[in-house]
Amino acid sequence: MSDRRFHEIDVLKGLACYLMLCGHAFRGLPTGLPPLTMLDRAIVYAMDFSGPIFFLASGMNVCTFWDRNRDKPGFRATWFYLASALVLYLLGFTYSLAIGSIRFGVPDIFQGVAVCTALVFLLTRLNVKAYVYLLVALIAYAGYWLGFRAHIVPTRELVMAMGWPLKQFVAHFSPLPWVVFFLFGAALYRIRTRRGEIAMSLLFLAMIGLSFTLRPAFFIDPFELIFRGVPTYVLQTTAVGGLAFLALRRAWPDKPRFVIWRILDFAGRESFMFLILHYFLITLLVIVIMGARGQGHDAVWMTMYPRAAIIVVGTALLLPVAARLRDRVAVIPGFIPATLVALAVLGFASAAMNAPQLYVTARLAGFGAAFAFAFVFPSLRVKLRTHFSDPPPTPDAGAHG
Repeated sequence: MSDRRFHEIDVLKGLACYLMLCGHAFRGLPTGLPPLTMLDRAIVYAMDFSGPIFFLASGMNVCTFWDRNRDKPGFRATWFYLASALVLYLLGFTYSLAIGSIRFGVPDIFQGVAVCTALVFLLTRLNVKAYVYLLVALIAYAGYWLGFRAHIVPTRELVMAMGWPLKQFVAHFSPLPWVVFFLFGAALYRIRTRRGEIAMSLLFLAMIGLSFTLRPAFFIDPFELIFRGVPTYVLQTTAVGGLAFLALRRAWPDKPRFVIWRILDFAGRESFMFLILHYFLITLLVIVIMGARGQGHDAVWMTMYPRAAIIVVGTALLLPVAARLRDRVAVIPGFIPATLVALAVLGFASAAMNAPQLYVTARLAGFGAAFAFAFVFPSLRVKLRTHFSDPPPTPDAGAHG
């Protein structure tokens, strides 16, 4: 297995990032406008495919890492990967501070990626076949749905009343049901034959057909977003994401001519920075709109489509700037300890600001800590890779005598 990038995976992840951006932009800003139209609801429905598609692509990345590194001499790939997942899990709480979800005590997307990555990696290193991933996914989802999700009605009161350990296991971006998407992604990556791809396509089409016979439909209540495991959601999003990947694998050009491909490819490669940057821009827009309303200005112009367009364009333009800045400052001596100190100070300050009048300051401090995380995490992975790699053998001095 070469070290080449799988651009079809990056593009799929980039597509998920931009879908997630639009979904957050549509929901995240106050407008005071009339209720959504049927077209608006259809678009928001499409945006809700973003998380599963992102996790589907991330499951493929687990396999690409293992295939590239399992036979490298002197590299303890398992320890490196699990240590990286732990660092991601811990530092990812800065994102929760920034967007405010930590008030629920639930894992956010970085914790979900970290835990699912570790679980699927432990299975992947056994070199199992594609059908094993699918079987484990079925068992995991059946246990989640029959043991928990089928018996609850999502409400704010339920989320607040749940104990911390249970939240970490079943709420928001917890291992269940999100590991199911990871497992499907790993299975898709392992299937390489034409016959296997046709079989998976037929399976996905059957899943879509089955989903329309089931109830409840997903997202009846906003708090369905905290428990996204209803059957229709899992079946439809997994199937659509899988079909999209199979199409990309077959259709990806050697030299893409369209700018949109390069934008999605770059977003997929810089997904961690993307997630933090886009929510930061949404938050700034919220602050601007709230300030305008406080001064009596009309904010009707900020409908869901213009605000999403502003965030899409802003993120696409600023993401390369942020990535280049990260790469430049990462080589400065003392970068890692200084950035970790800034992360800790800003994260503590954000968590300590509980008063409503400090809301804006707390969010900005949280984003400061989150950007520190996005800047330092690649460097920490390099350090971990060095730590878990044996030093190259020293030439025998006597051989030159």
